[in-house]
Amino acid sequence: MQTELYPLIYLAAIVLGIVSAVRAAKGGKATFSQLGLLGAIIAYLGLILTNVEDLNYSLILVLCRDLGLLHLITLLAGRFAKVKTVLMLLVLGLVVVSPFYKNVLTNTFGKAIVVDNYAEILFDIKNAEQIDEVKAALKQYKPTITKAFSPKDSKNAGDLNDYYVLNVAEKYKDKVPQILQALQATNLIDYAEANDLVKLNPPKQETPHQRKPTLKDYNLEFENLWGYEPMGSIDLYEFLKKNKLKPTKKALIAILDTGVDGKHEDLKGNFVSTNSKYNKDAVGHGTHCAGVAAAVSNNKIGIASFAPNNKYIEVTSIKVLGDYGGGTQQAIIAGMIEAADKGAAVISMSLGGRQSQERQKTYDDAVKYATKKGAIVVAAAGNDGGNAKNNVPAGCDGVITVAALDRNLRKASFSNTVNDVTMGIAAPGVDVYSTIPGNGYAPMNGTSMATPYVAGLLGMMKAIEPNLSAEAAYKILHNAGKNTSDEKLTGRLIQPLGALQTVSKMRSAMR
Repeated sequence: MQTELYPLIYLAAIVLGIVSAVRAAKGGKATFSQLGLLGAIIAYLGLILTNVEDLNYSLILVLCRDLGLLHLITLLAGRFAKVKTVLMLLVLGLVVVSPFYKNVLTNTFGKAIVVDNYAEILFDIKNAEQIDEVKAALKQYKPTITKAFSPKDSKNAGDLNDYYVLNVAEKYKDKVPQILQALQATNLIDYAEANDLVKLNPPKQETPHQRKPTLKDYNLEFENLWGYEPMGSIDLYEFLKKNKLKPTKKALIAILDTGVDGKHEDLKGNFVSTNSKYNKDAVGHGTHCAGVAAAVSNNKIGIASFAPNNKYIEVTSIKVLGDYGGGTQQAIIAGMIEAADKGAAVISMSLGGRQSQERQKTYDDAVKYATKKGAIVVAAAGNDGGNAKNNVPAGCDGVITVAALDRNLRKASFSNTVNDVTMGIAAPGVDVYSTIPGNGYAPMNGTSMATPYVAGLLGMMKAIEPNLSAEAAYKILHNAGKNTSDEKLTGRLIQPLGALQTVSKMRSAMR
């Protein structure tokens, strides 16, 4: 609703501002228009301030942009009120640029964002050779239709090669429901749906305190990591040091998120770039997740991960969410395919959207592809306080789904439950301290934060035994896990030492 009212209220404010300024400059009374302008500004501020959490930009930026432009326009209208030619040019200019600025206004709120390079419709065609017939059936809408995914391994791609994305011309943006119906009417497709936008949904929390701690050894690197005690991480370090357990192959963990600050002081030693455009993070979410999974340990700065050195794991970024914290289903699934094709041992996804039968099939196809390529897919259960089975990719078969625990090792109030998914496990997800862009550190809450704990551990496990499957890995996590009072809802709390001891025994037995 806010995305529909916002442009209208702002346009009304501009019109009333011009009228007020012109009448005042000519010496006339502008009481009605001034009152209207005041009302429009109050309505504008009310709409913005009551929907701050849905803004894609900072509150200060939006207010300065909108109110600054309003002030400038009214100032110019008053200045040239008696010069009709200039006033007419000003009004004409506003009319010309108004469609562009309407898009700017619309994109201010996340739930109505349309990113031009993302498709409005995602569909699965029965026979790819009939794509020209689909285009012909929709020619009145002047669509642009392209392949949705480009898996490198065609042999294991399955139906992924049959997915297409459809963009429509600007003037047909409001015809998406009709285009969907027209697609279905061709009987040439298995399914089609609007390519919905997924937006990060973090639970509310206190403002993070940002600081750069000065630490001397790994014990102090655990100082802010309360979850490392119940997970037994000190014992893990001692075990790895005593037994000199060496990895078979360094495992790559792919963080599918808002990007990662690859130059962060506590990440760069473990970070590898697969695409330079993924190595920045305007939101901070991806960088935080990367730190939980793969921060450099024993470097006397920042925090630590389960890996005591850089011989076990490395981390990379696949940016699937934009700088406003949102992305489409197609972009996320394409990211899963890209991560698998780049050799990721673990694909960590602290994101998700609502489940539907068609959407689940698309994610299922991507999970199967990634699994066949040797990756383990890990996903956040979600922060709705509901059932993870209702979300994707959390509810997909073959995915290890992660619930969040609080400091009392109870289910975090916001965490979805995982008792109805195939492979559910738990990790700390409240007040999780990790890296943020610009060499900073901060605590965050969410199943988003719990997920990379599991991803980091799985990376260690895959480093020791590269052929470990998702099902075998989950069985190890479950059997080695710690019982908690909410275990039936969250799964067991991961125990890195027990998990790696089991994997080490497996490797020895196979030799």
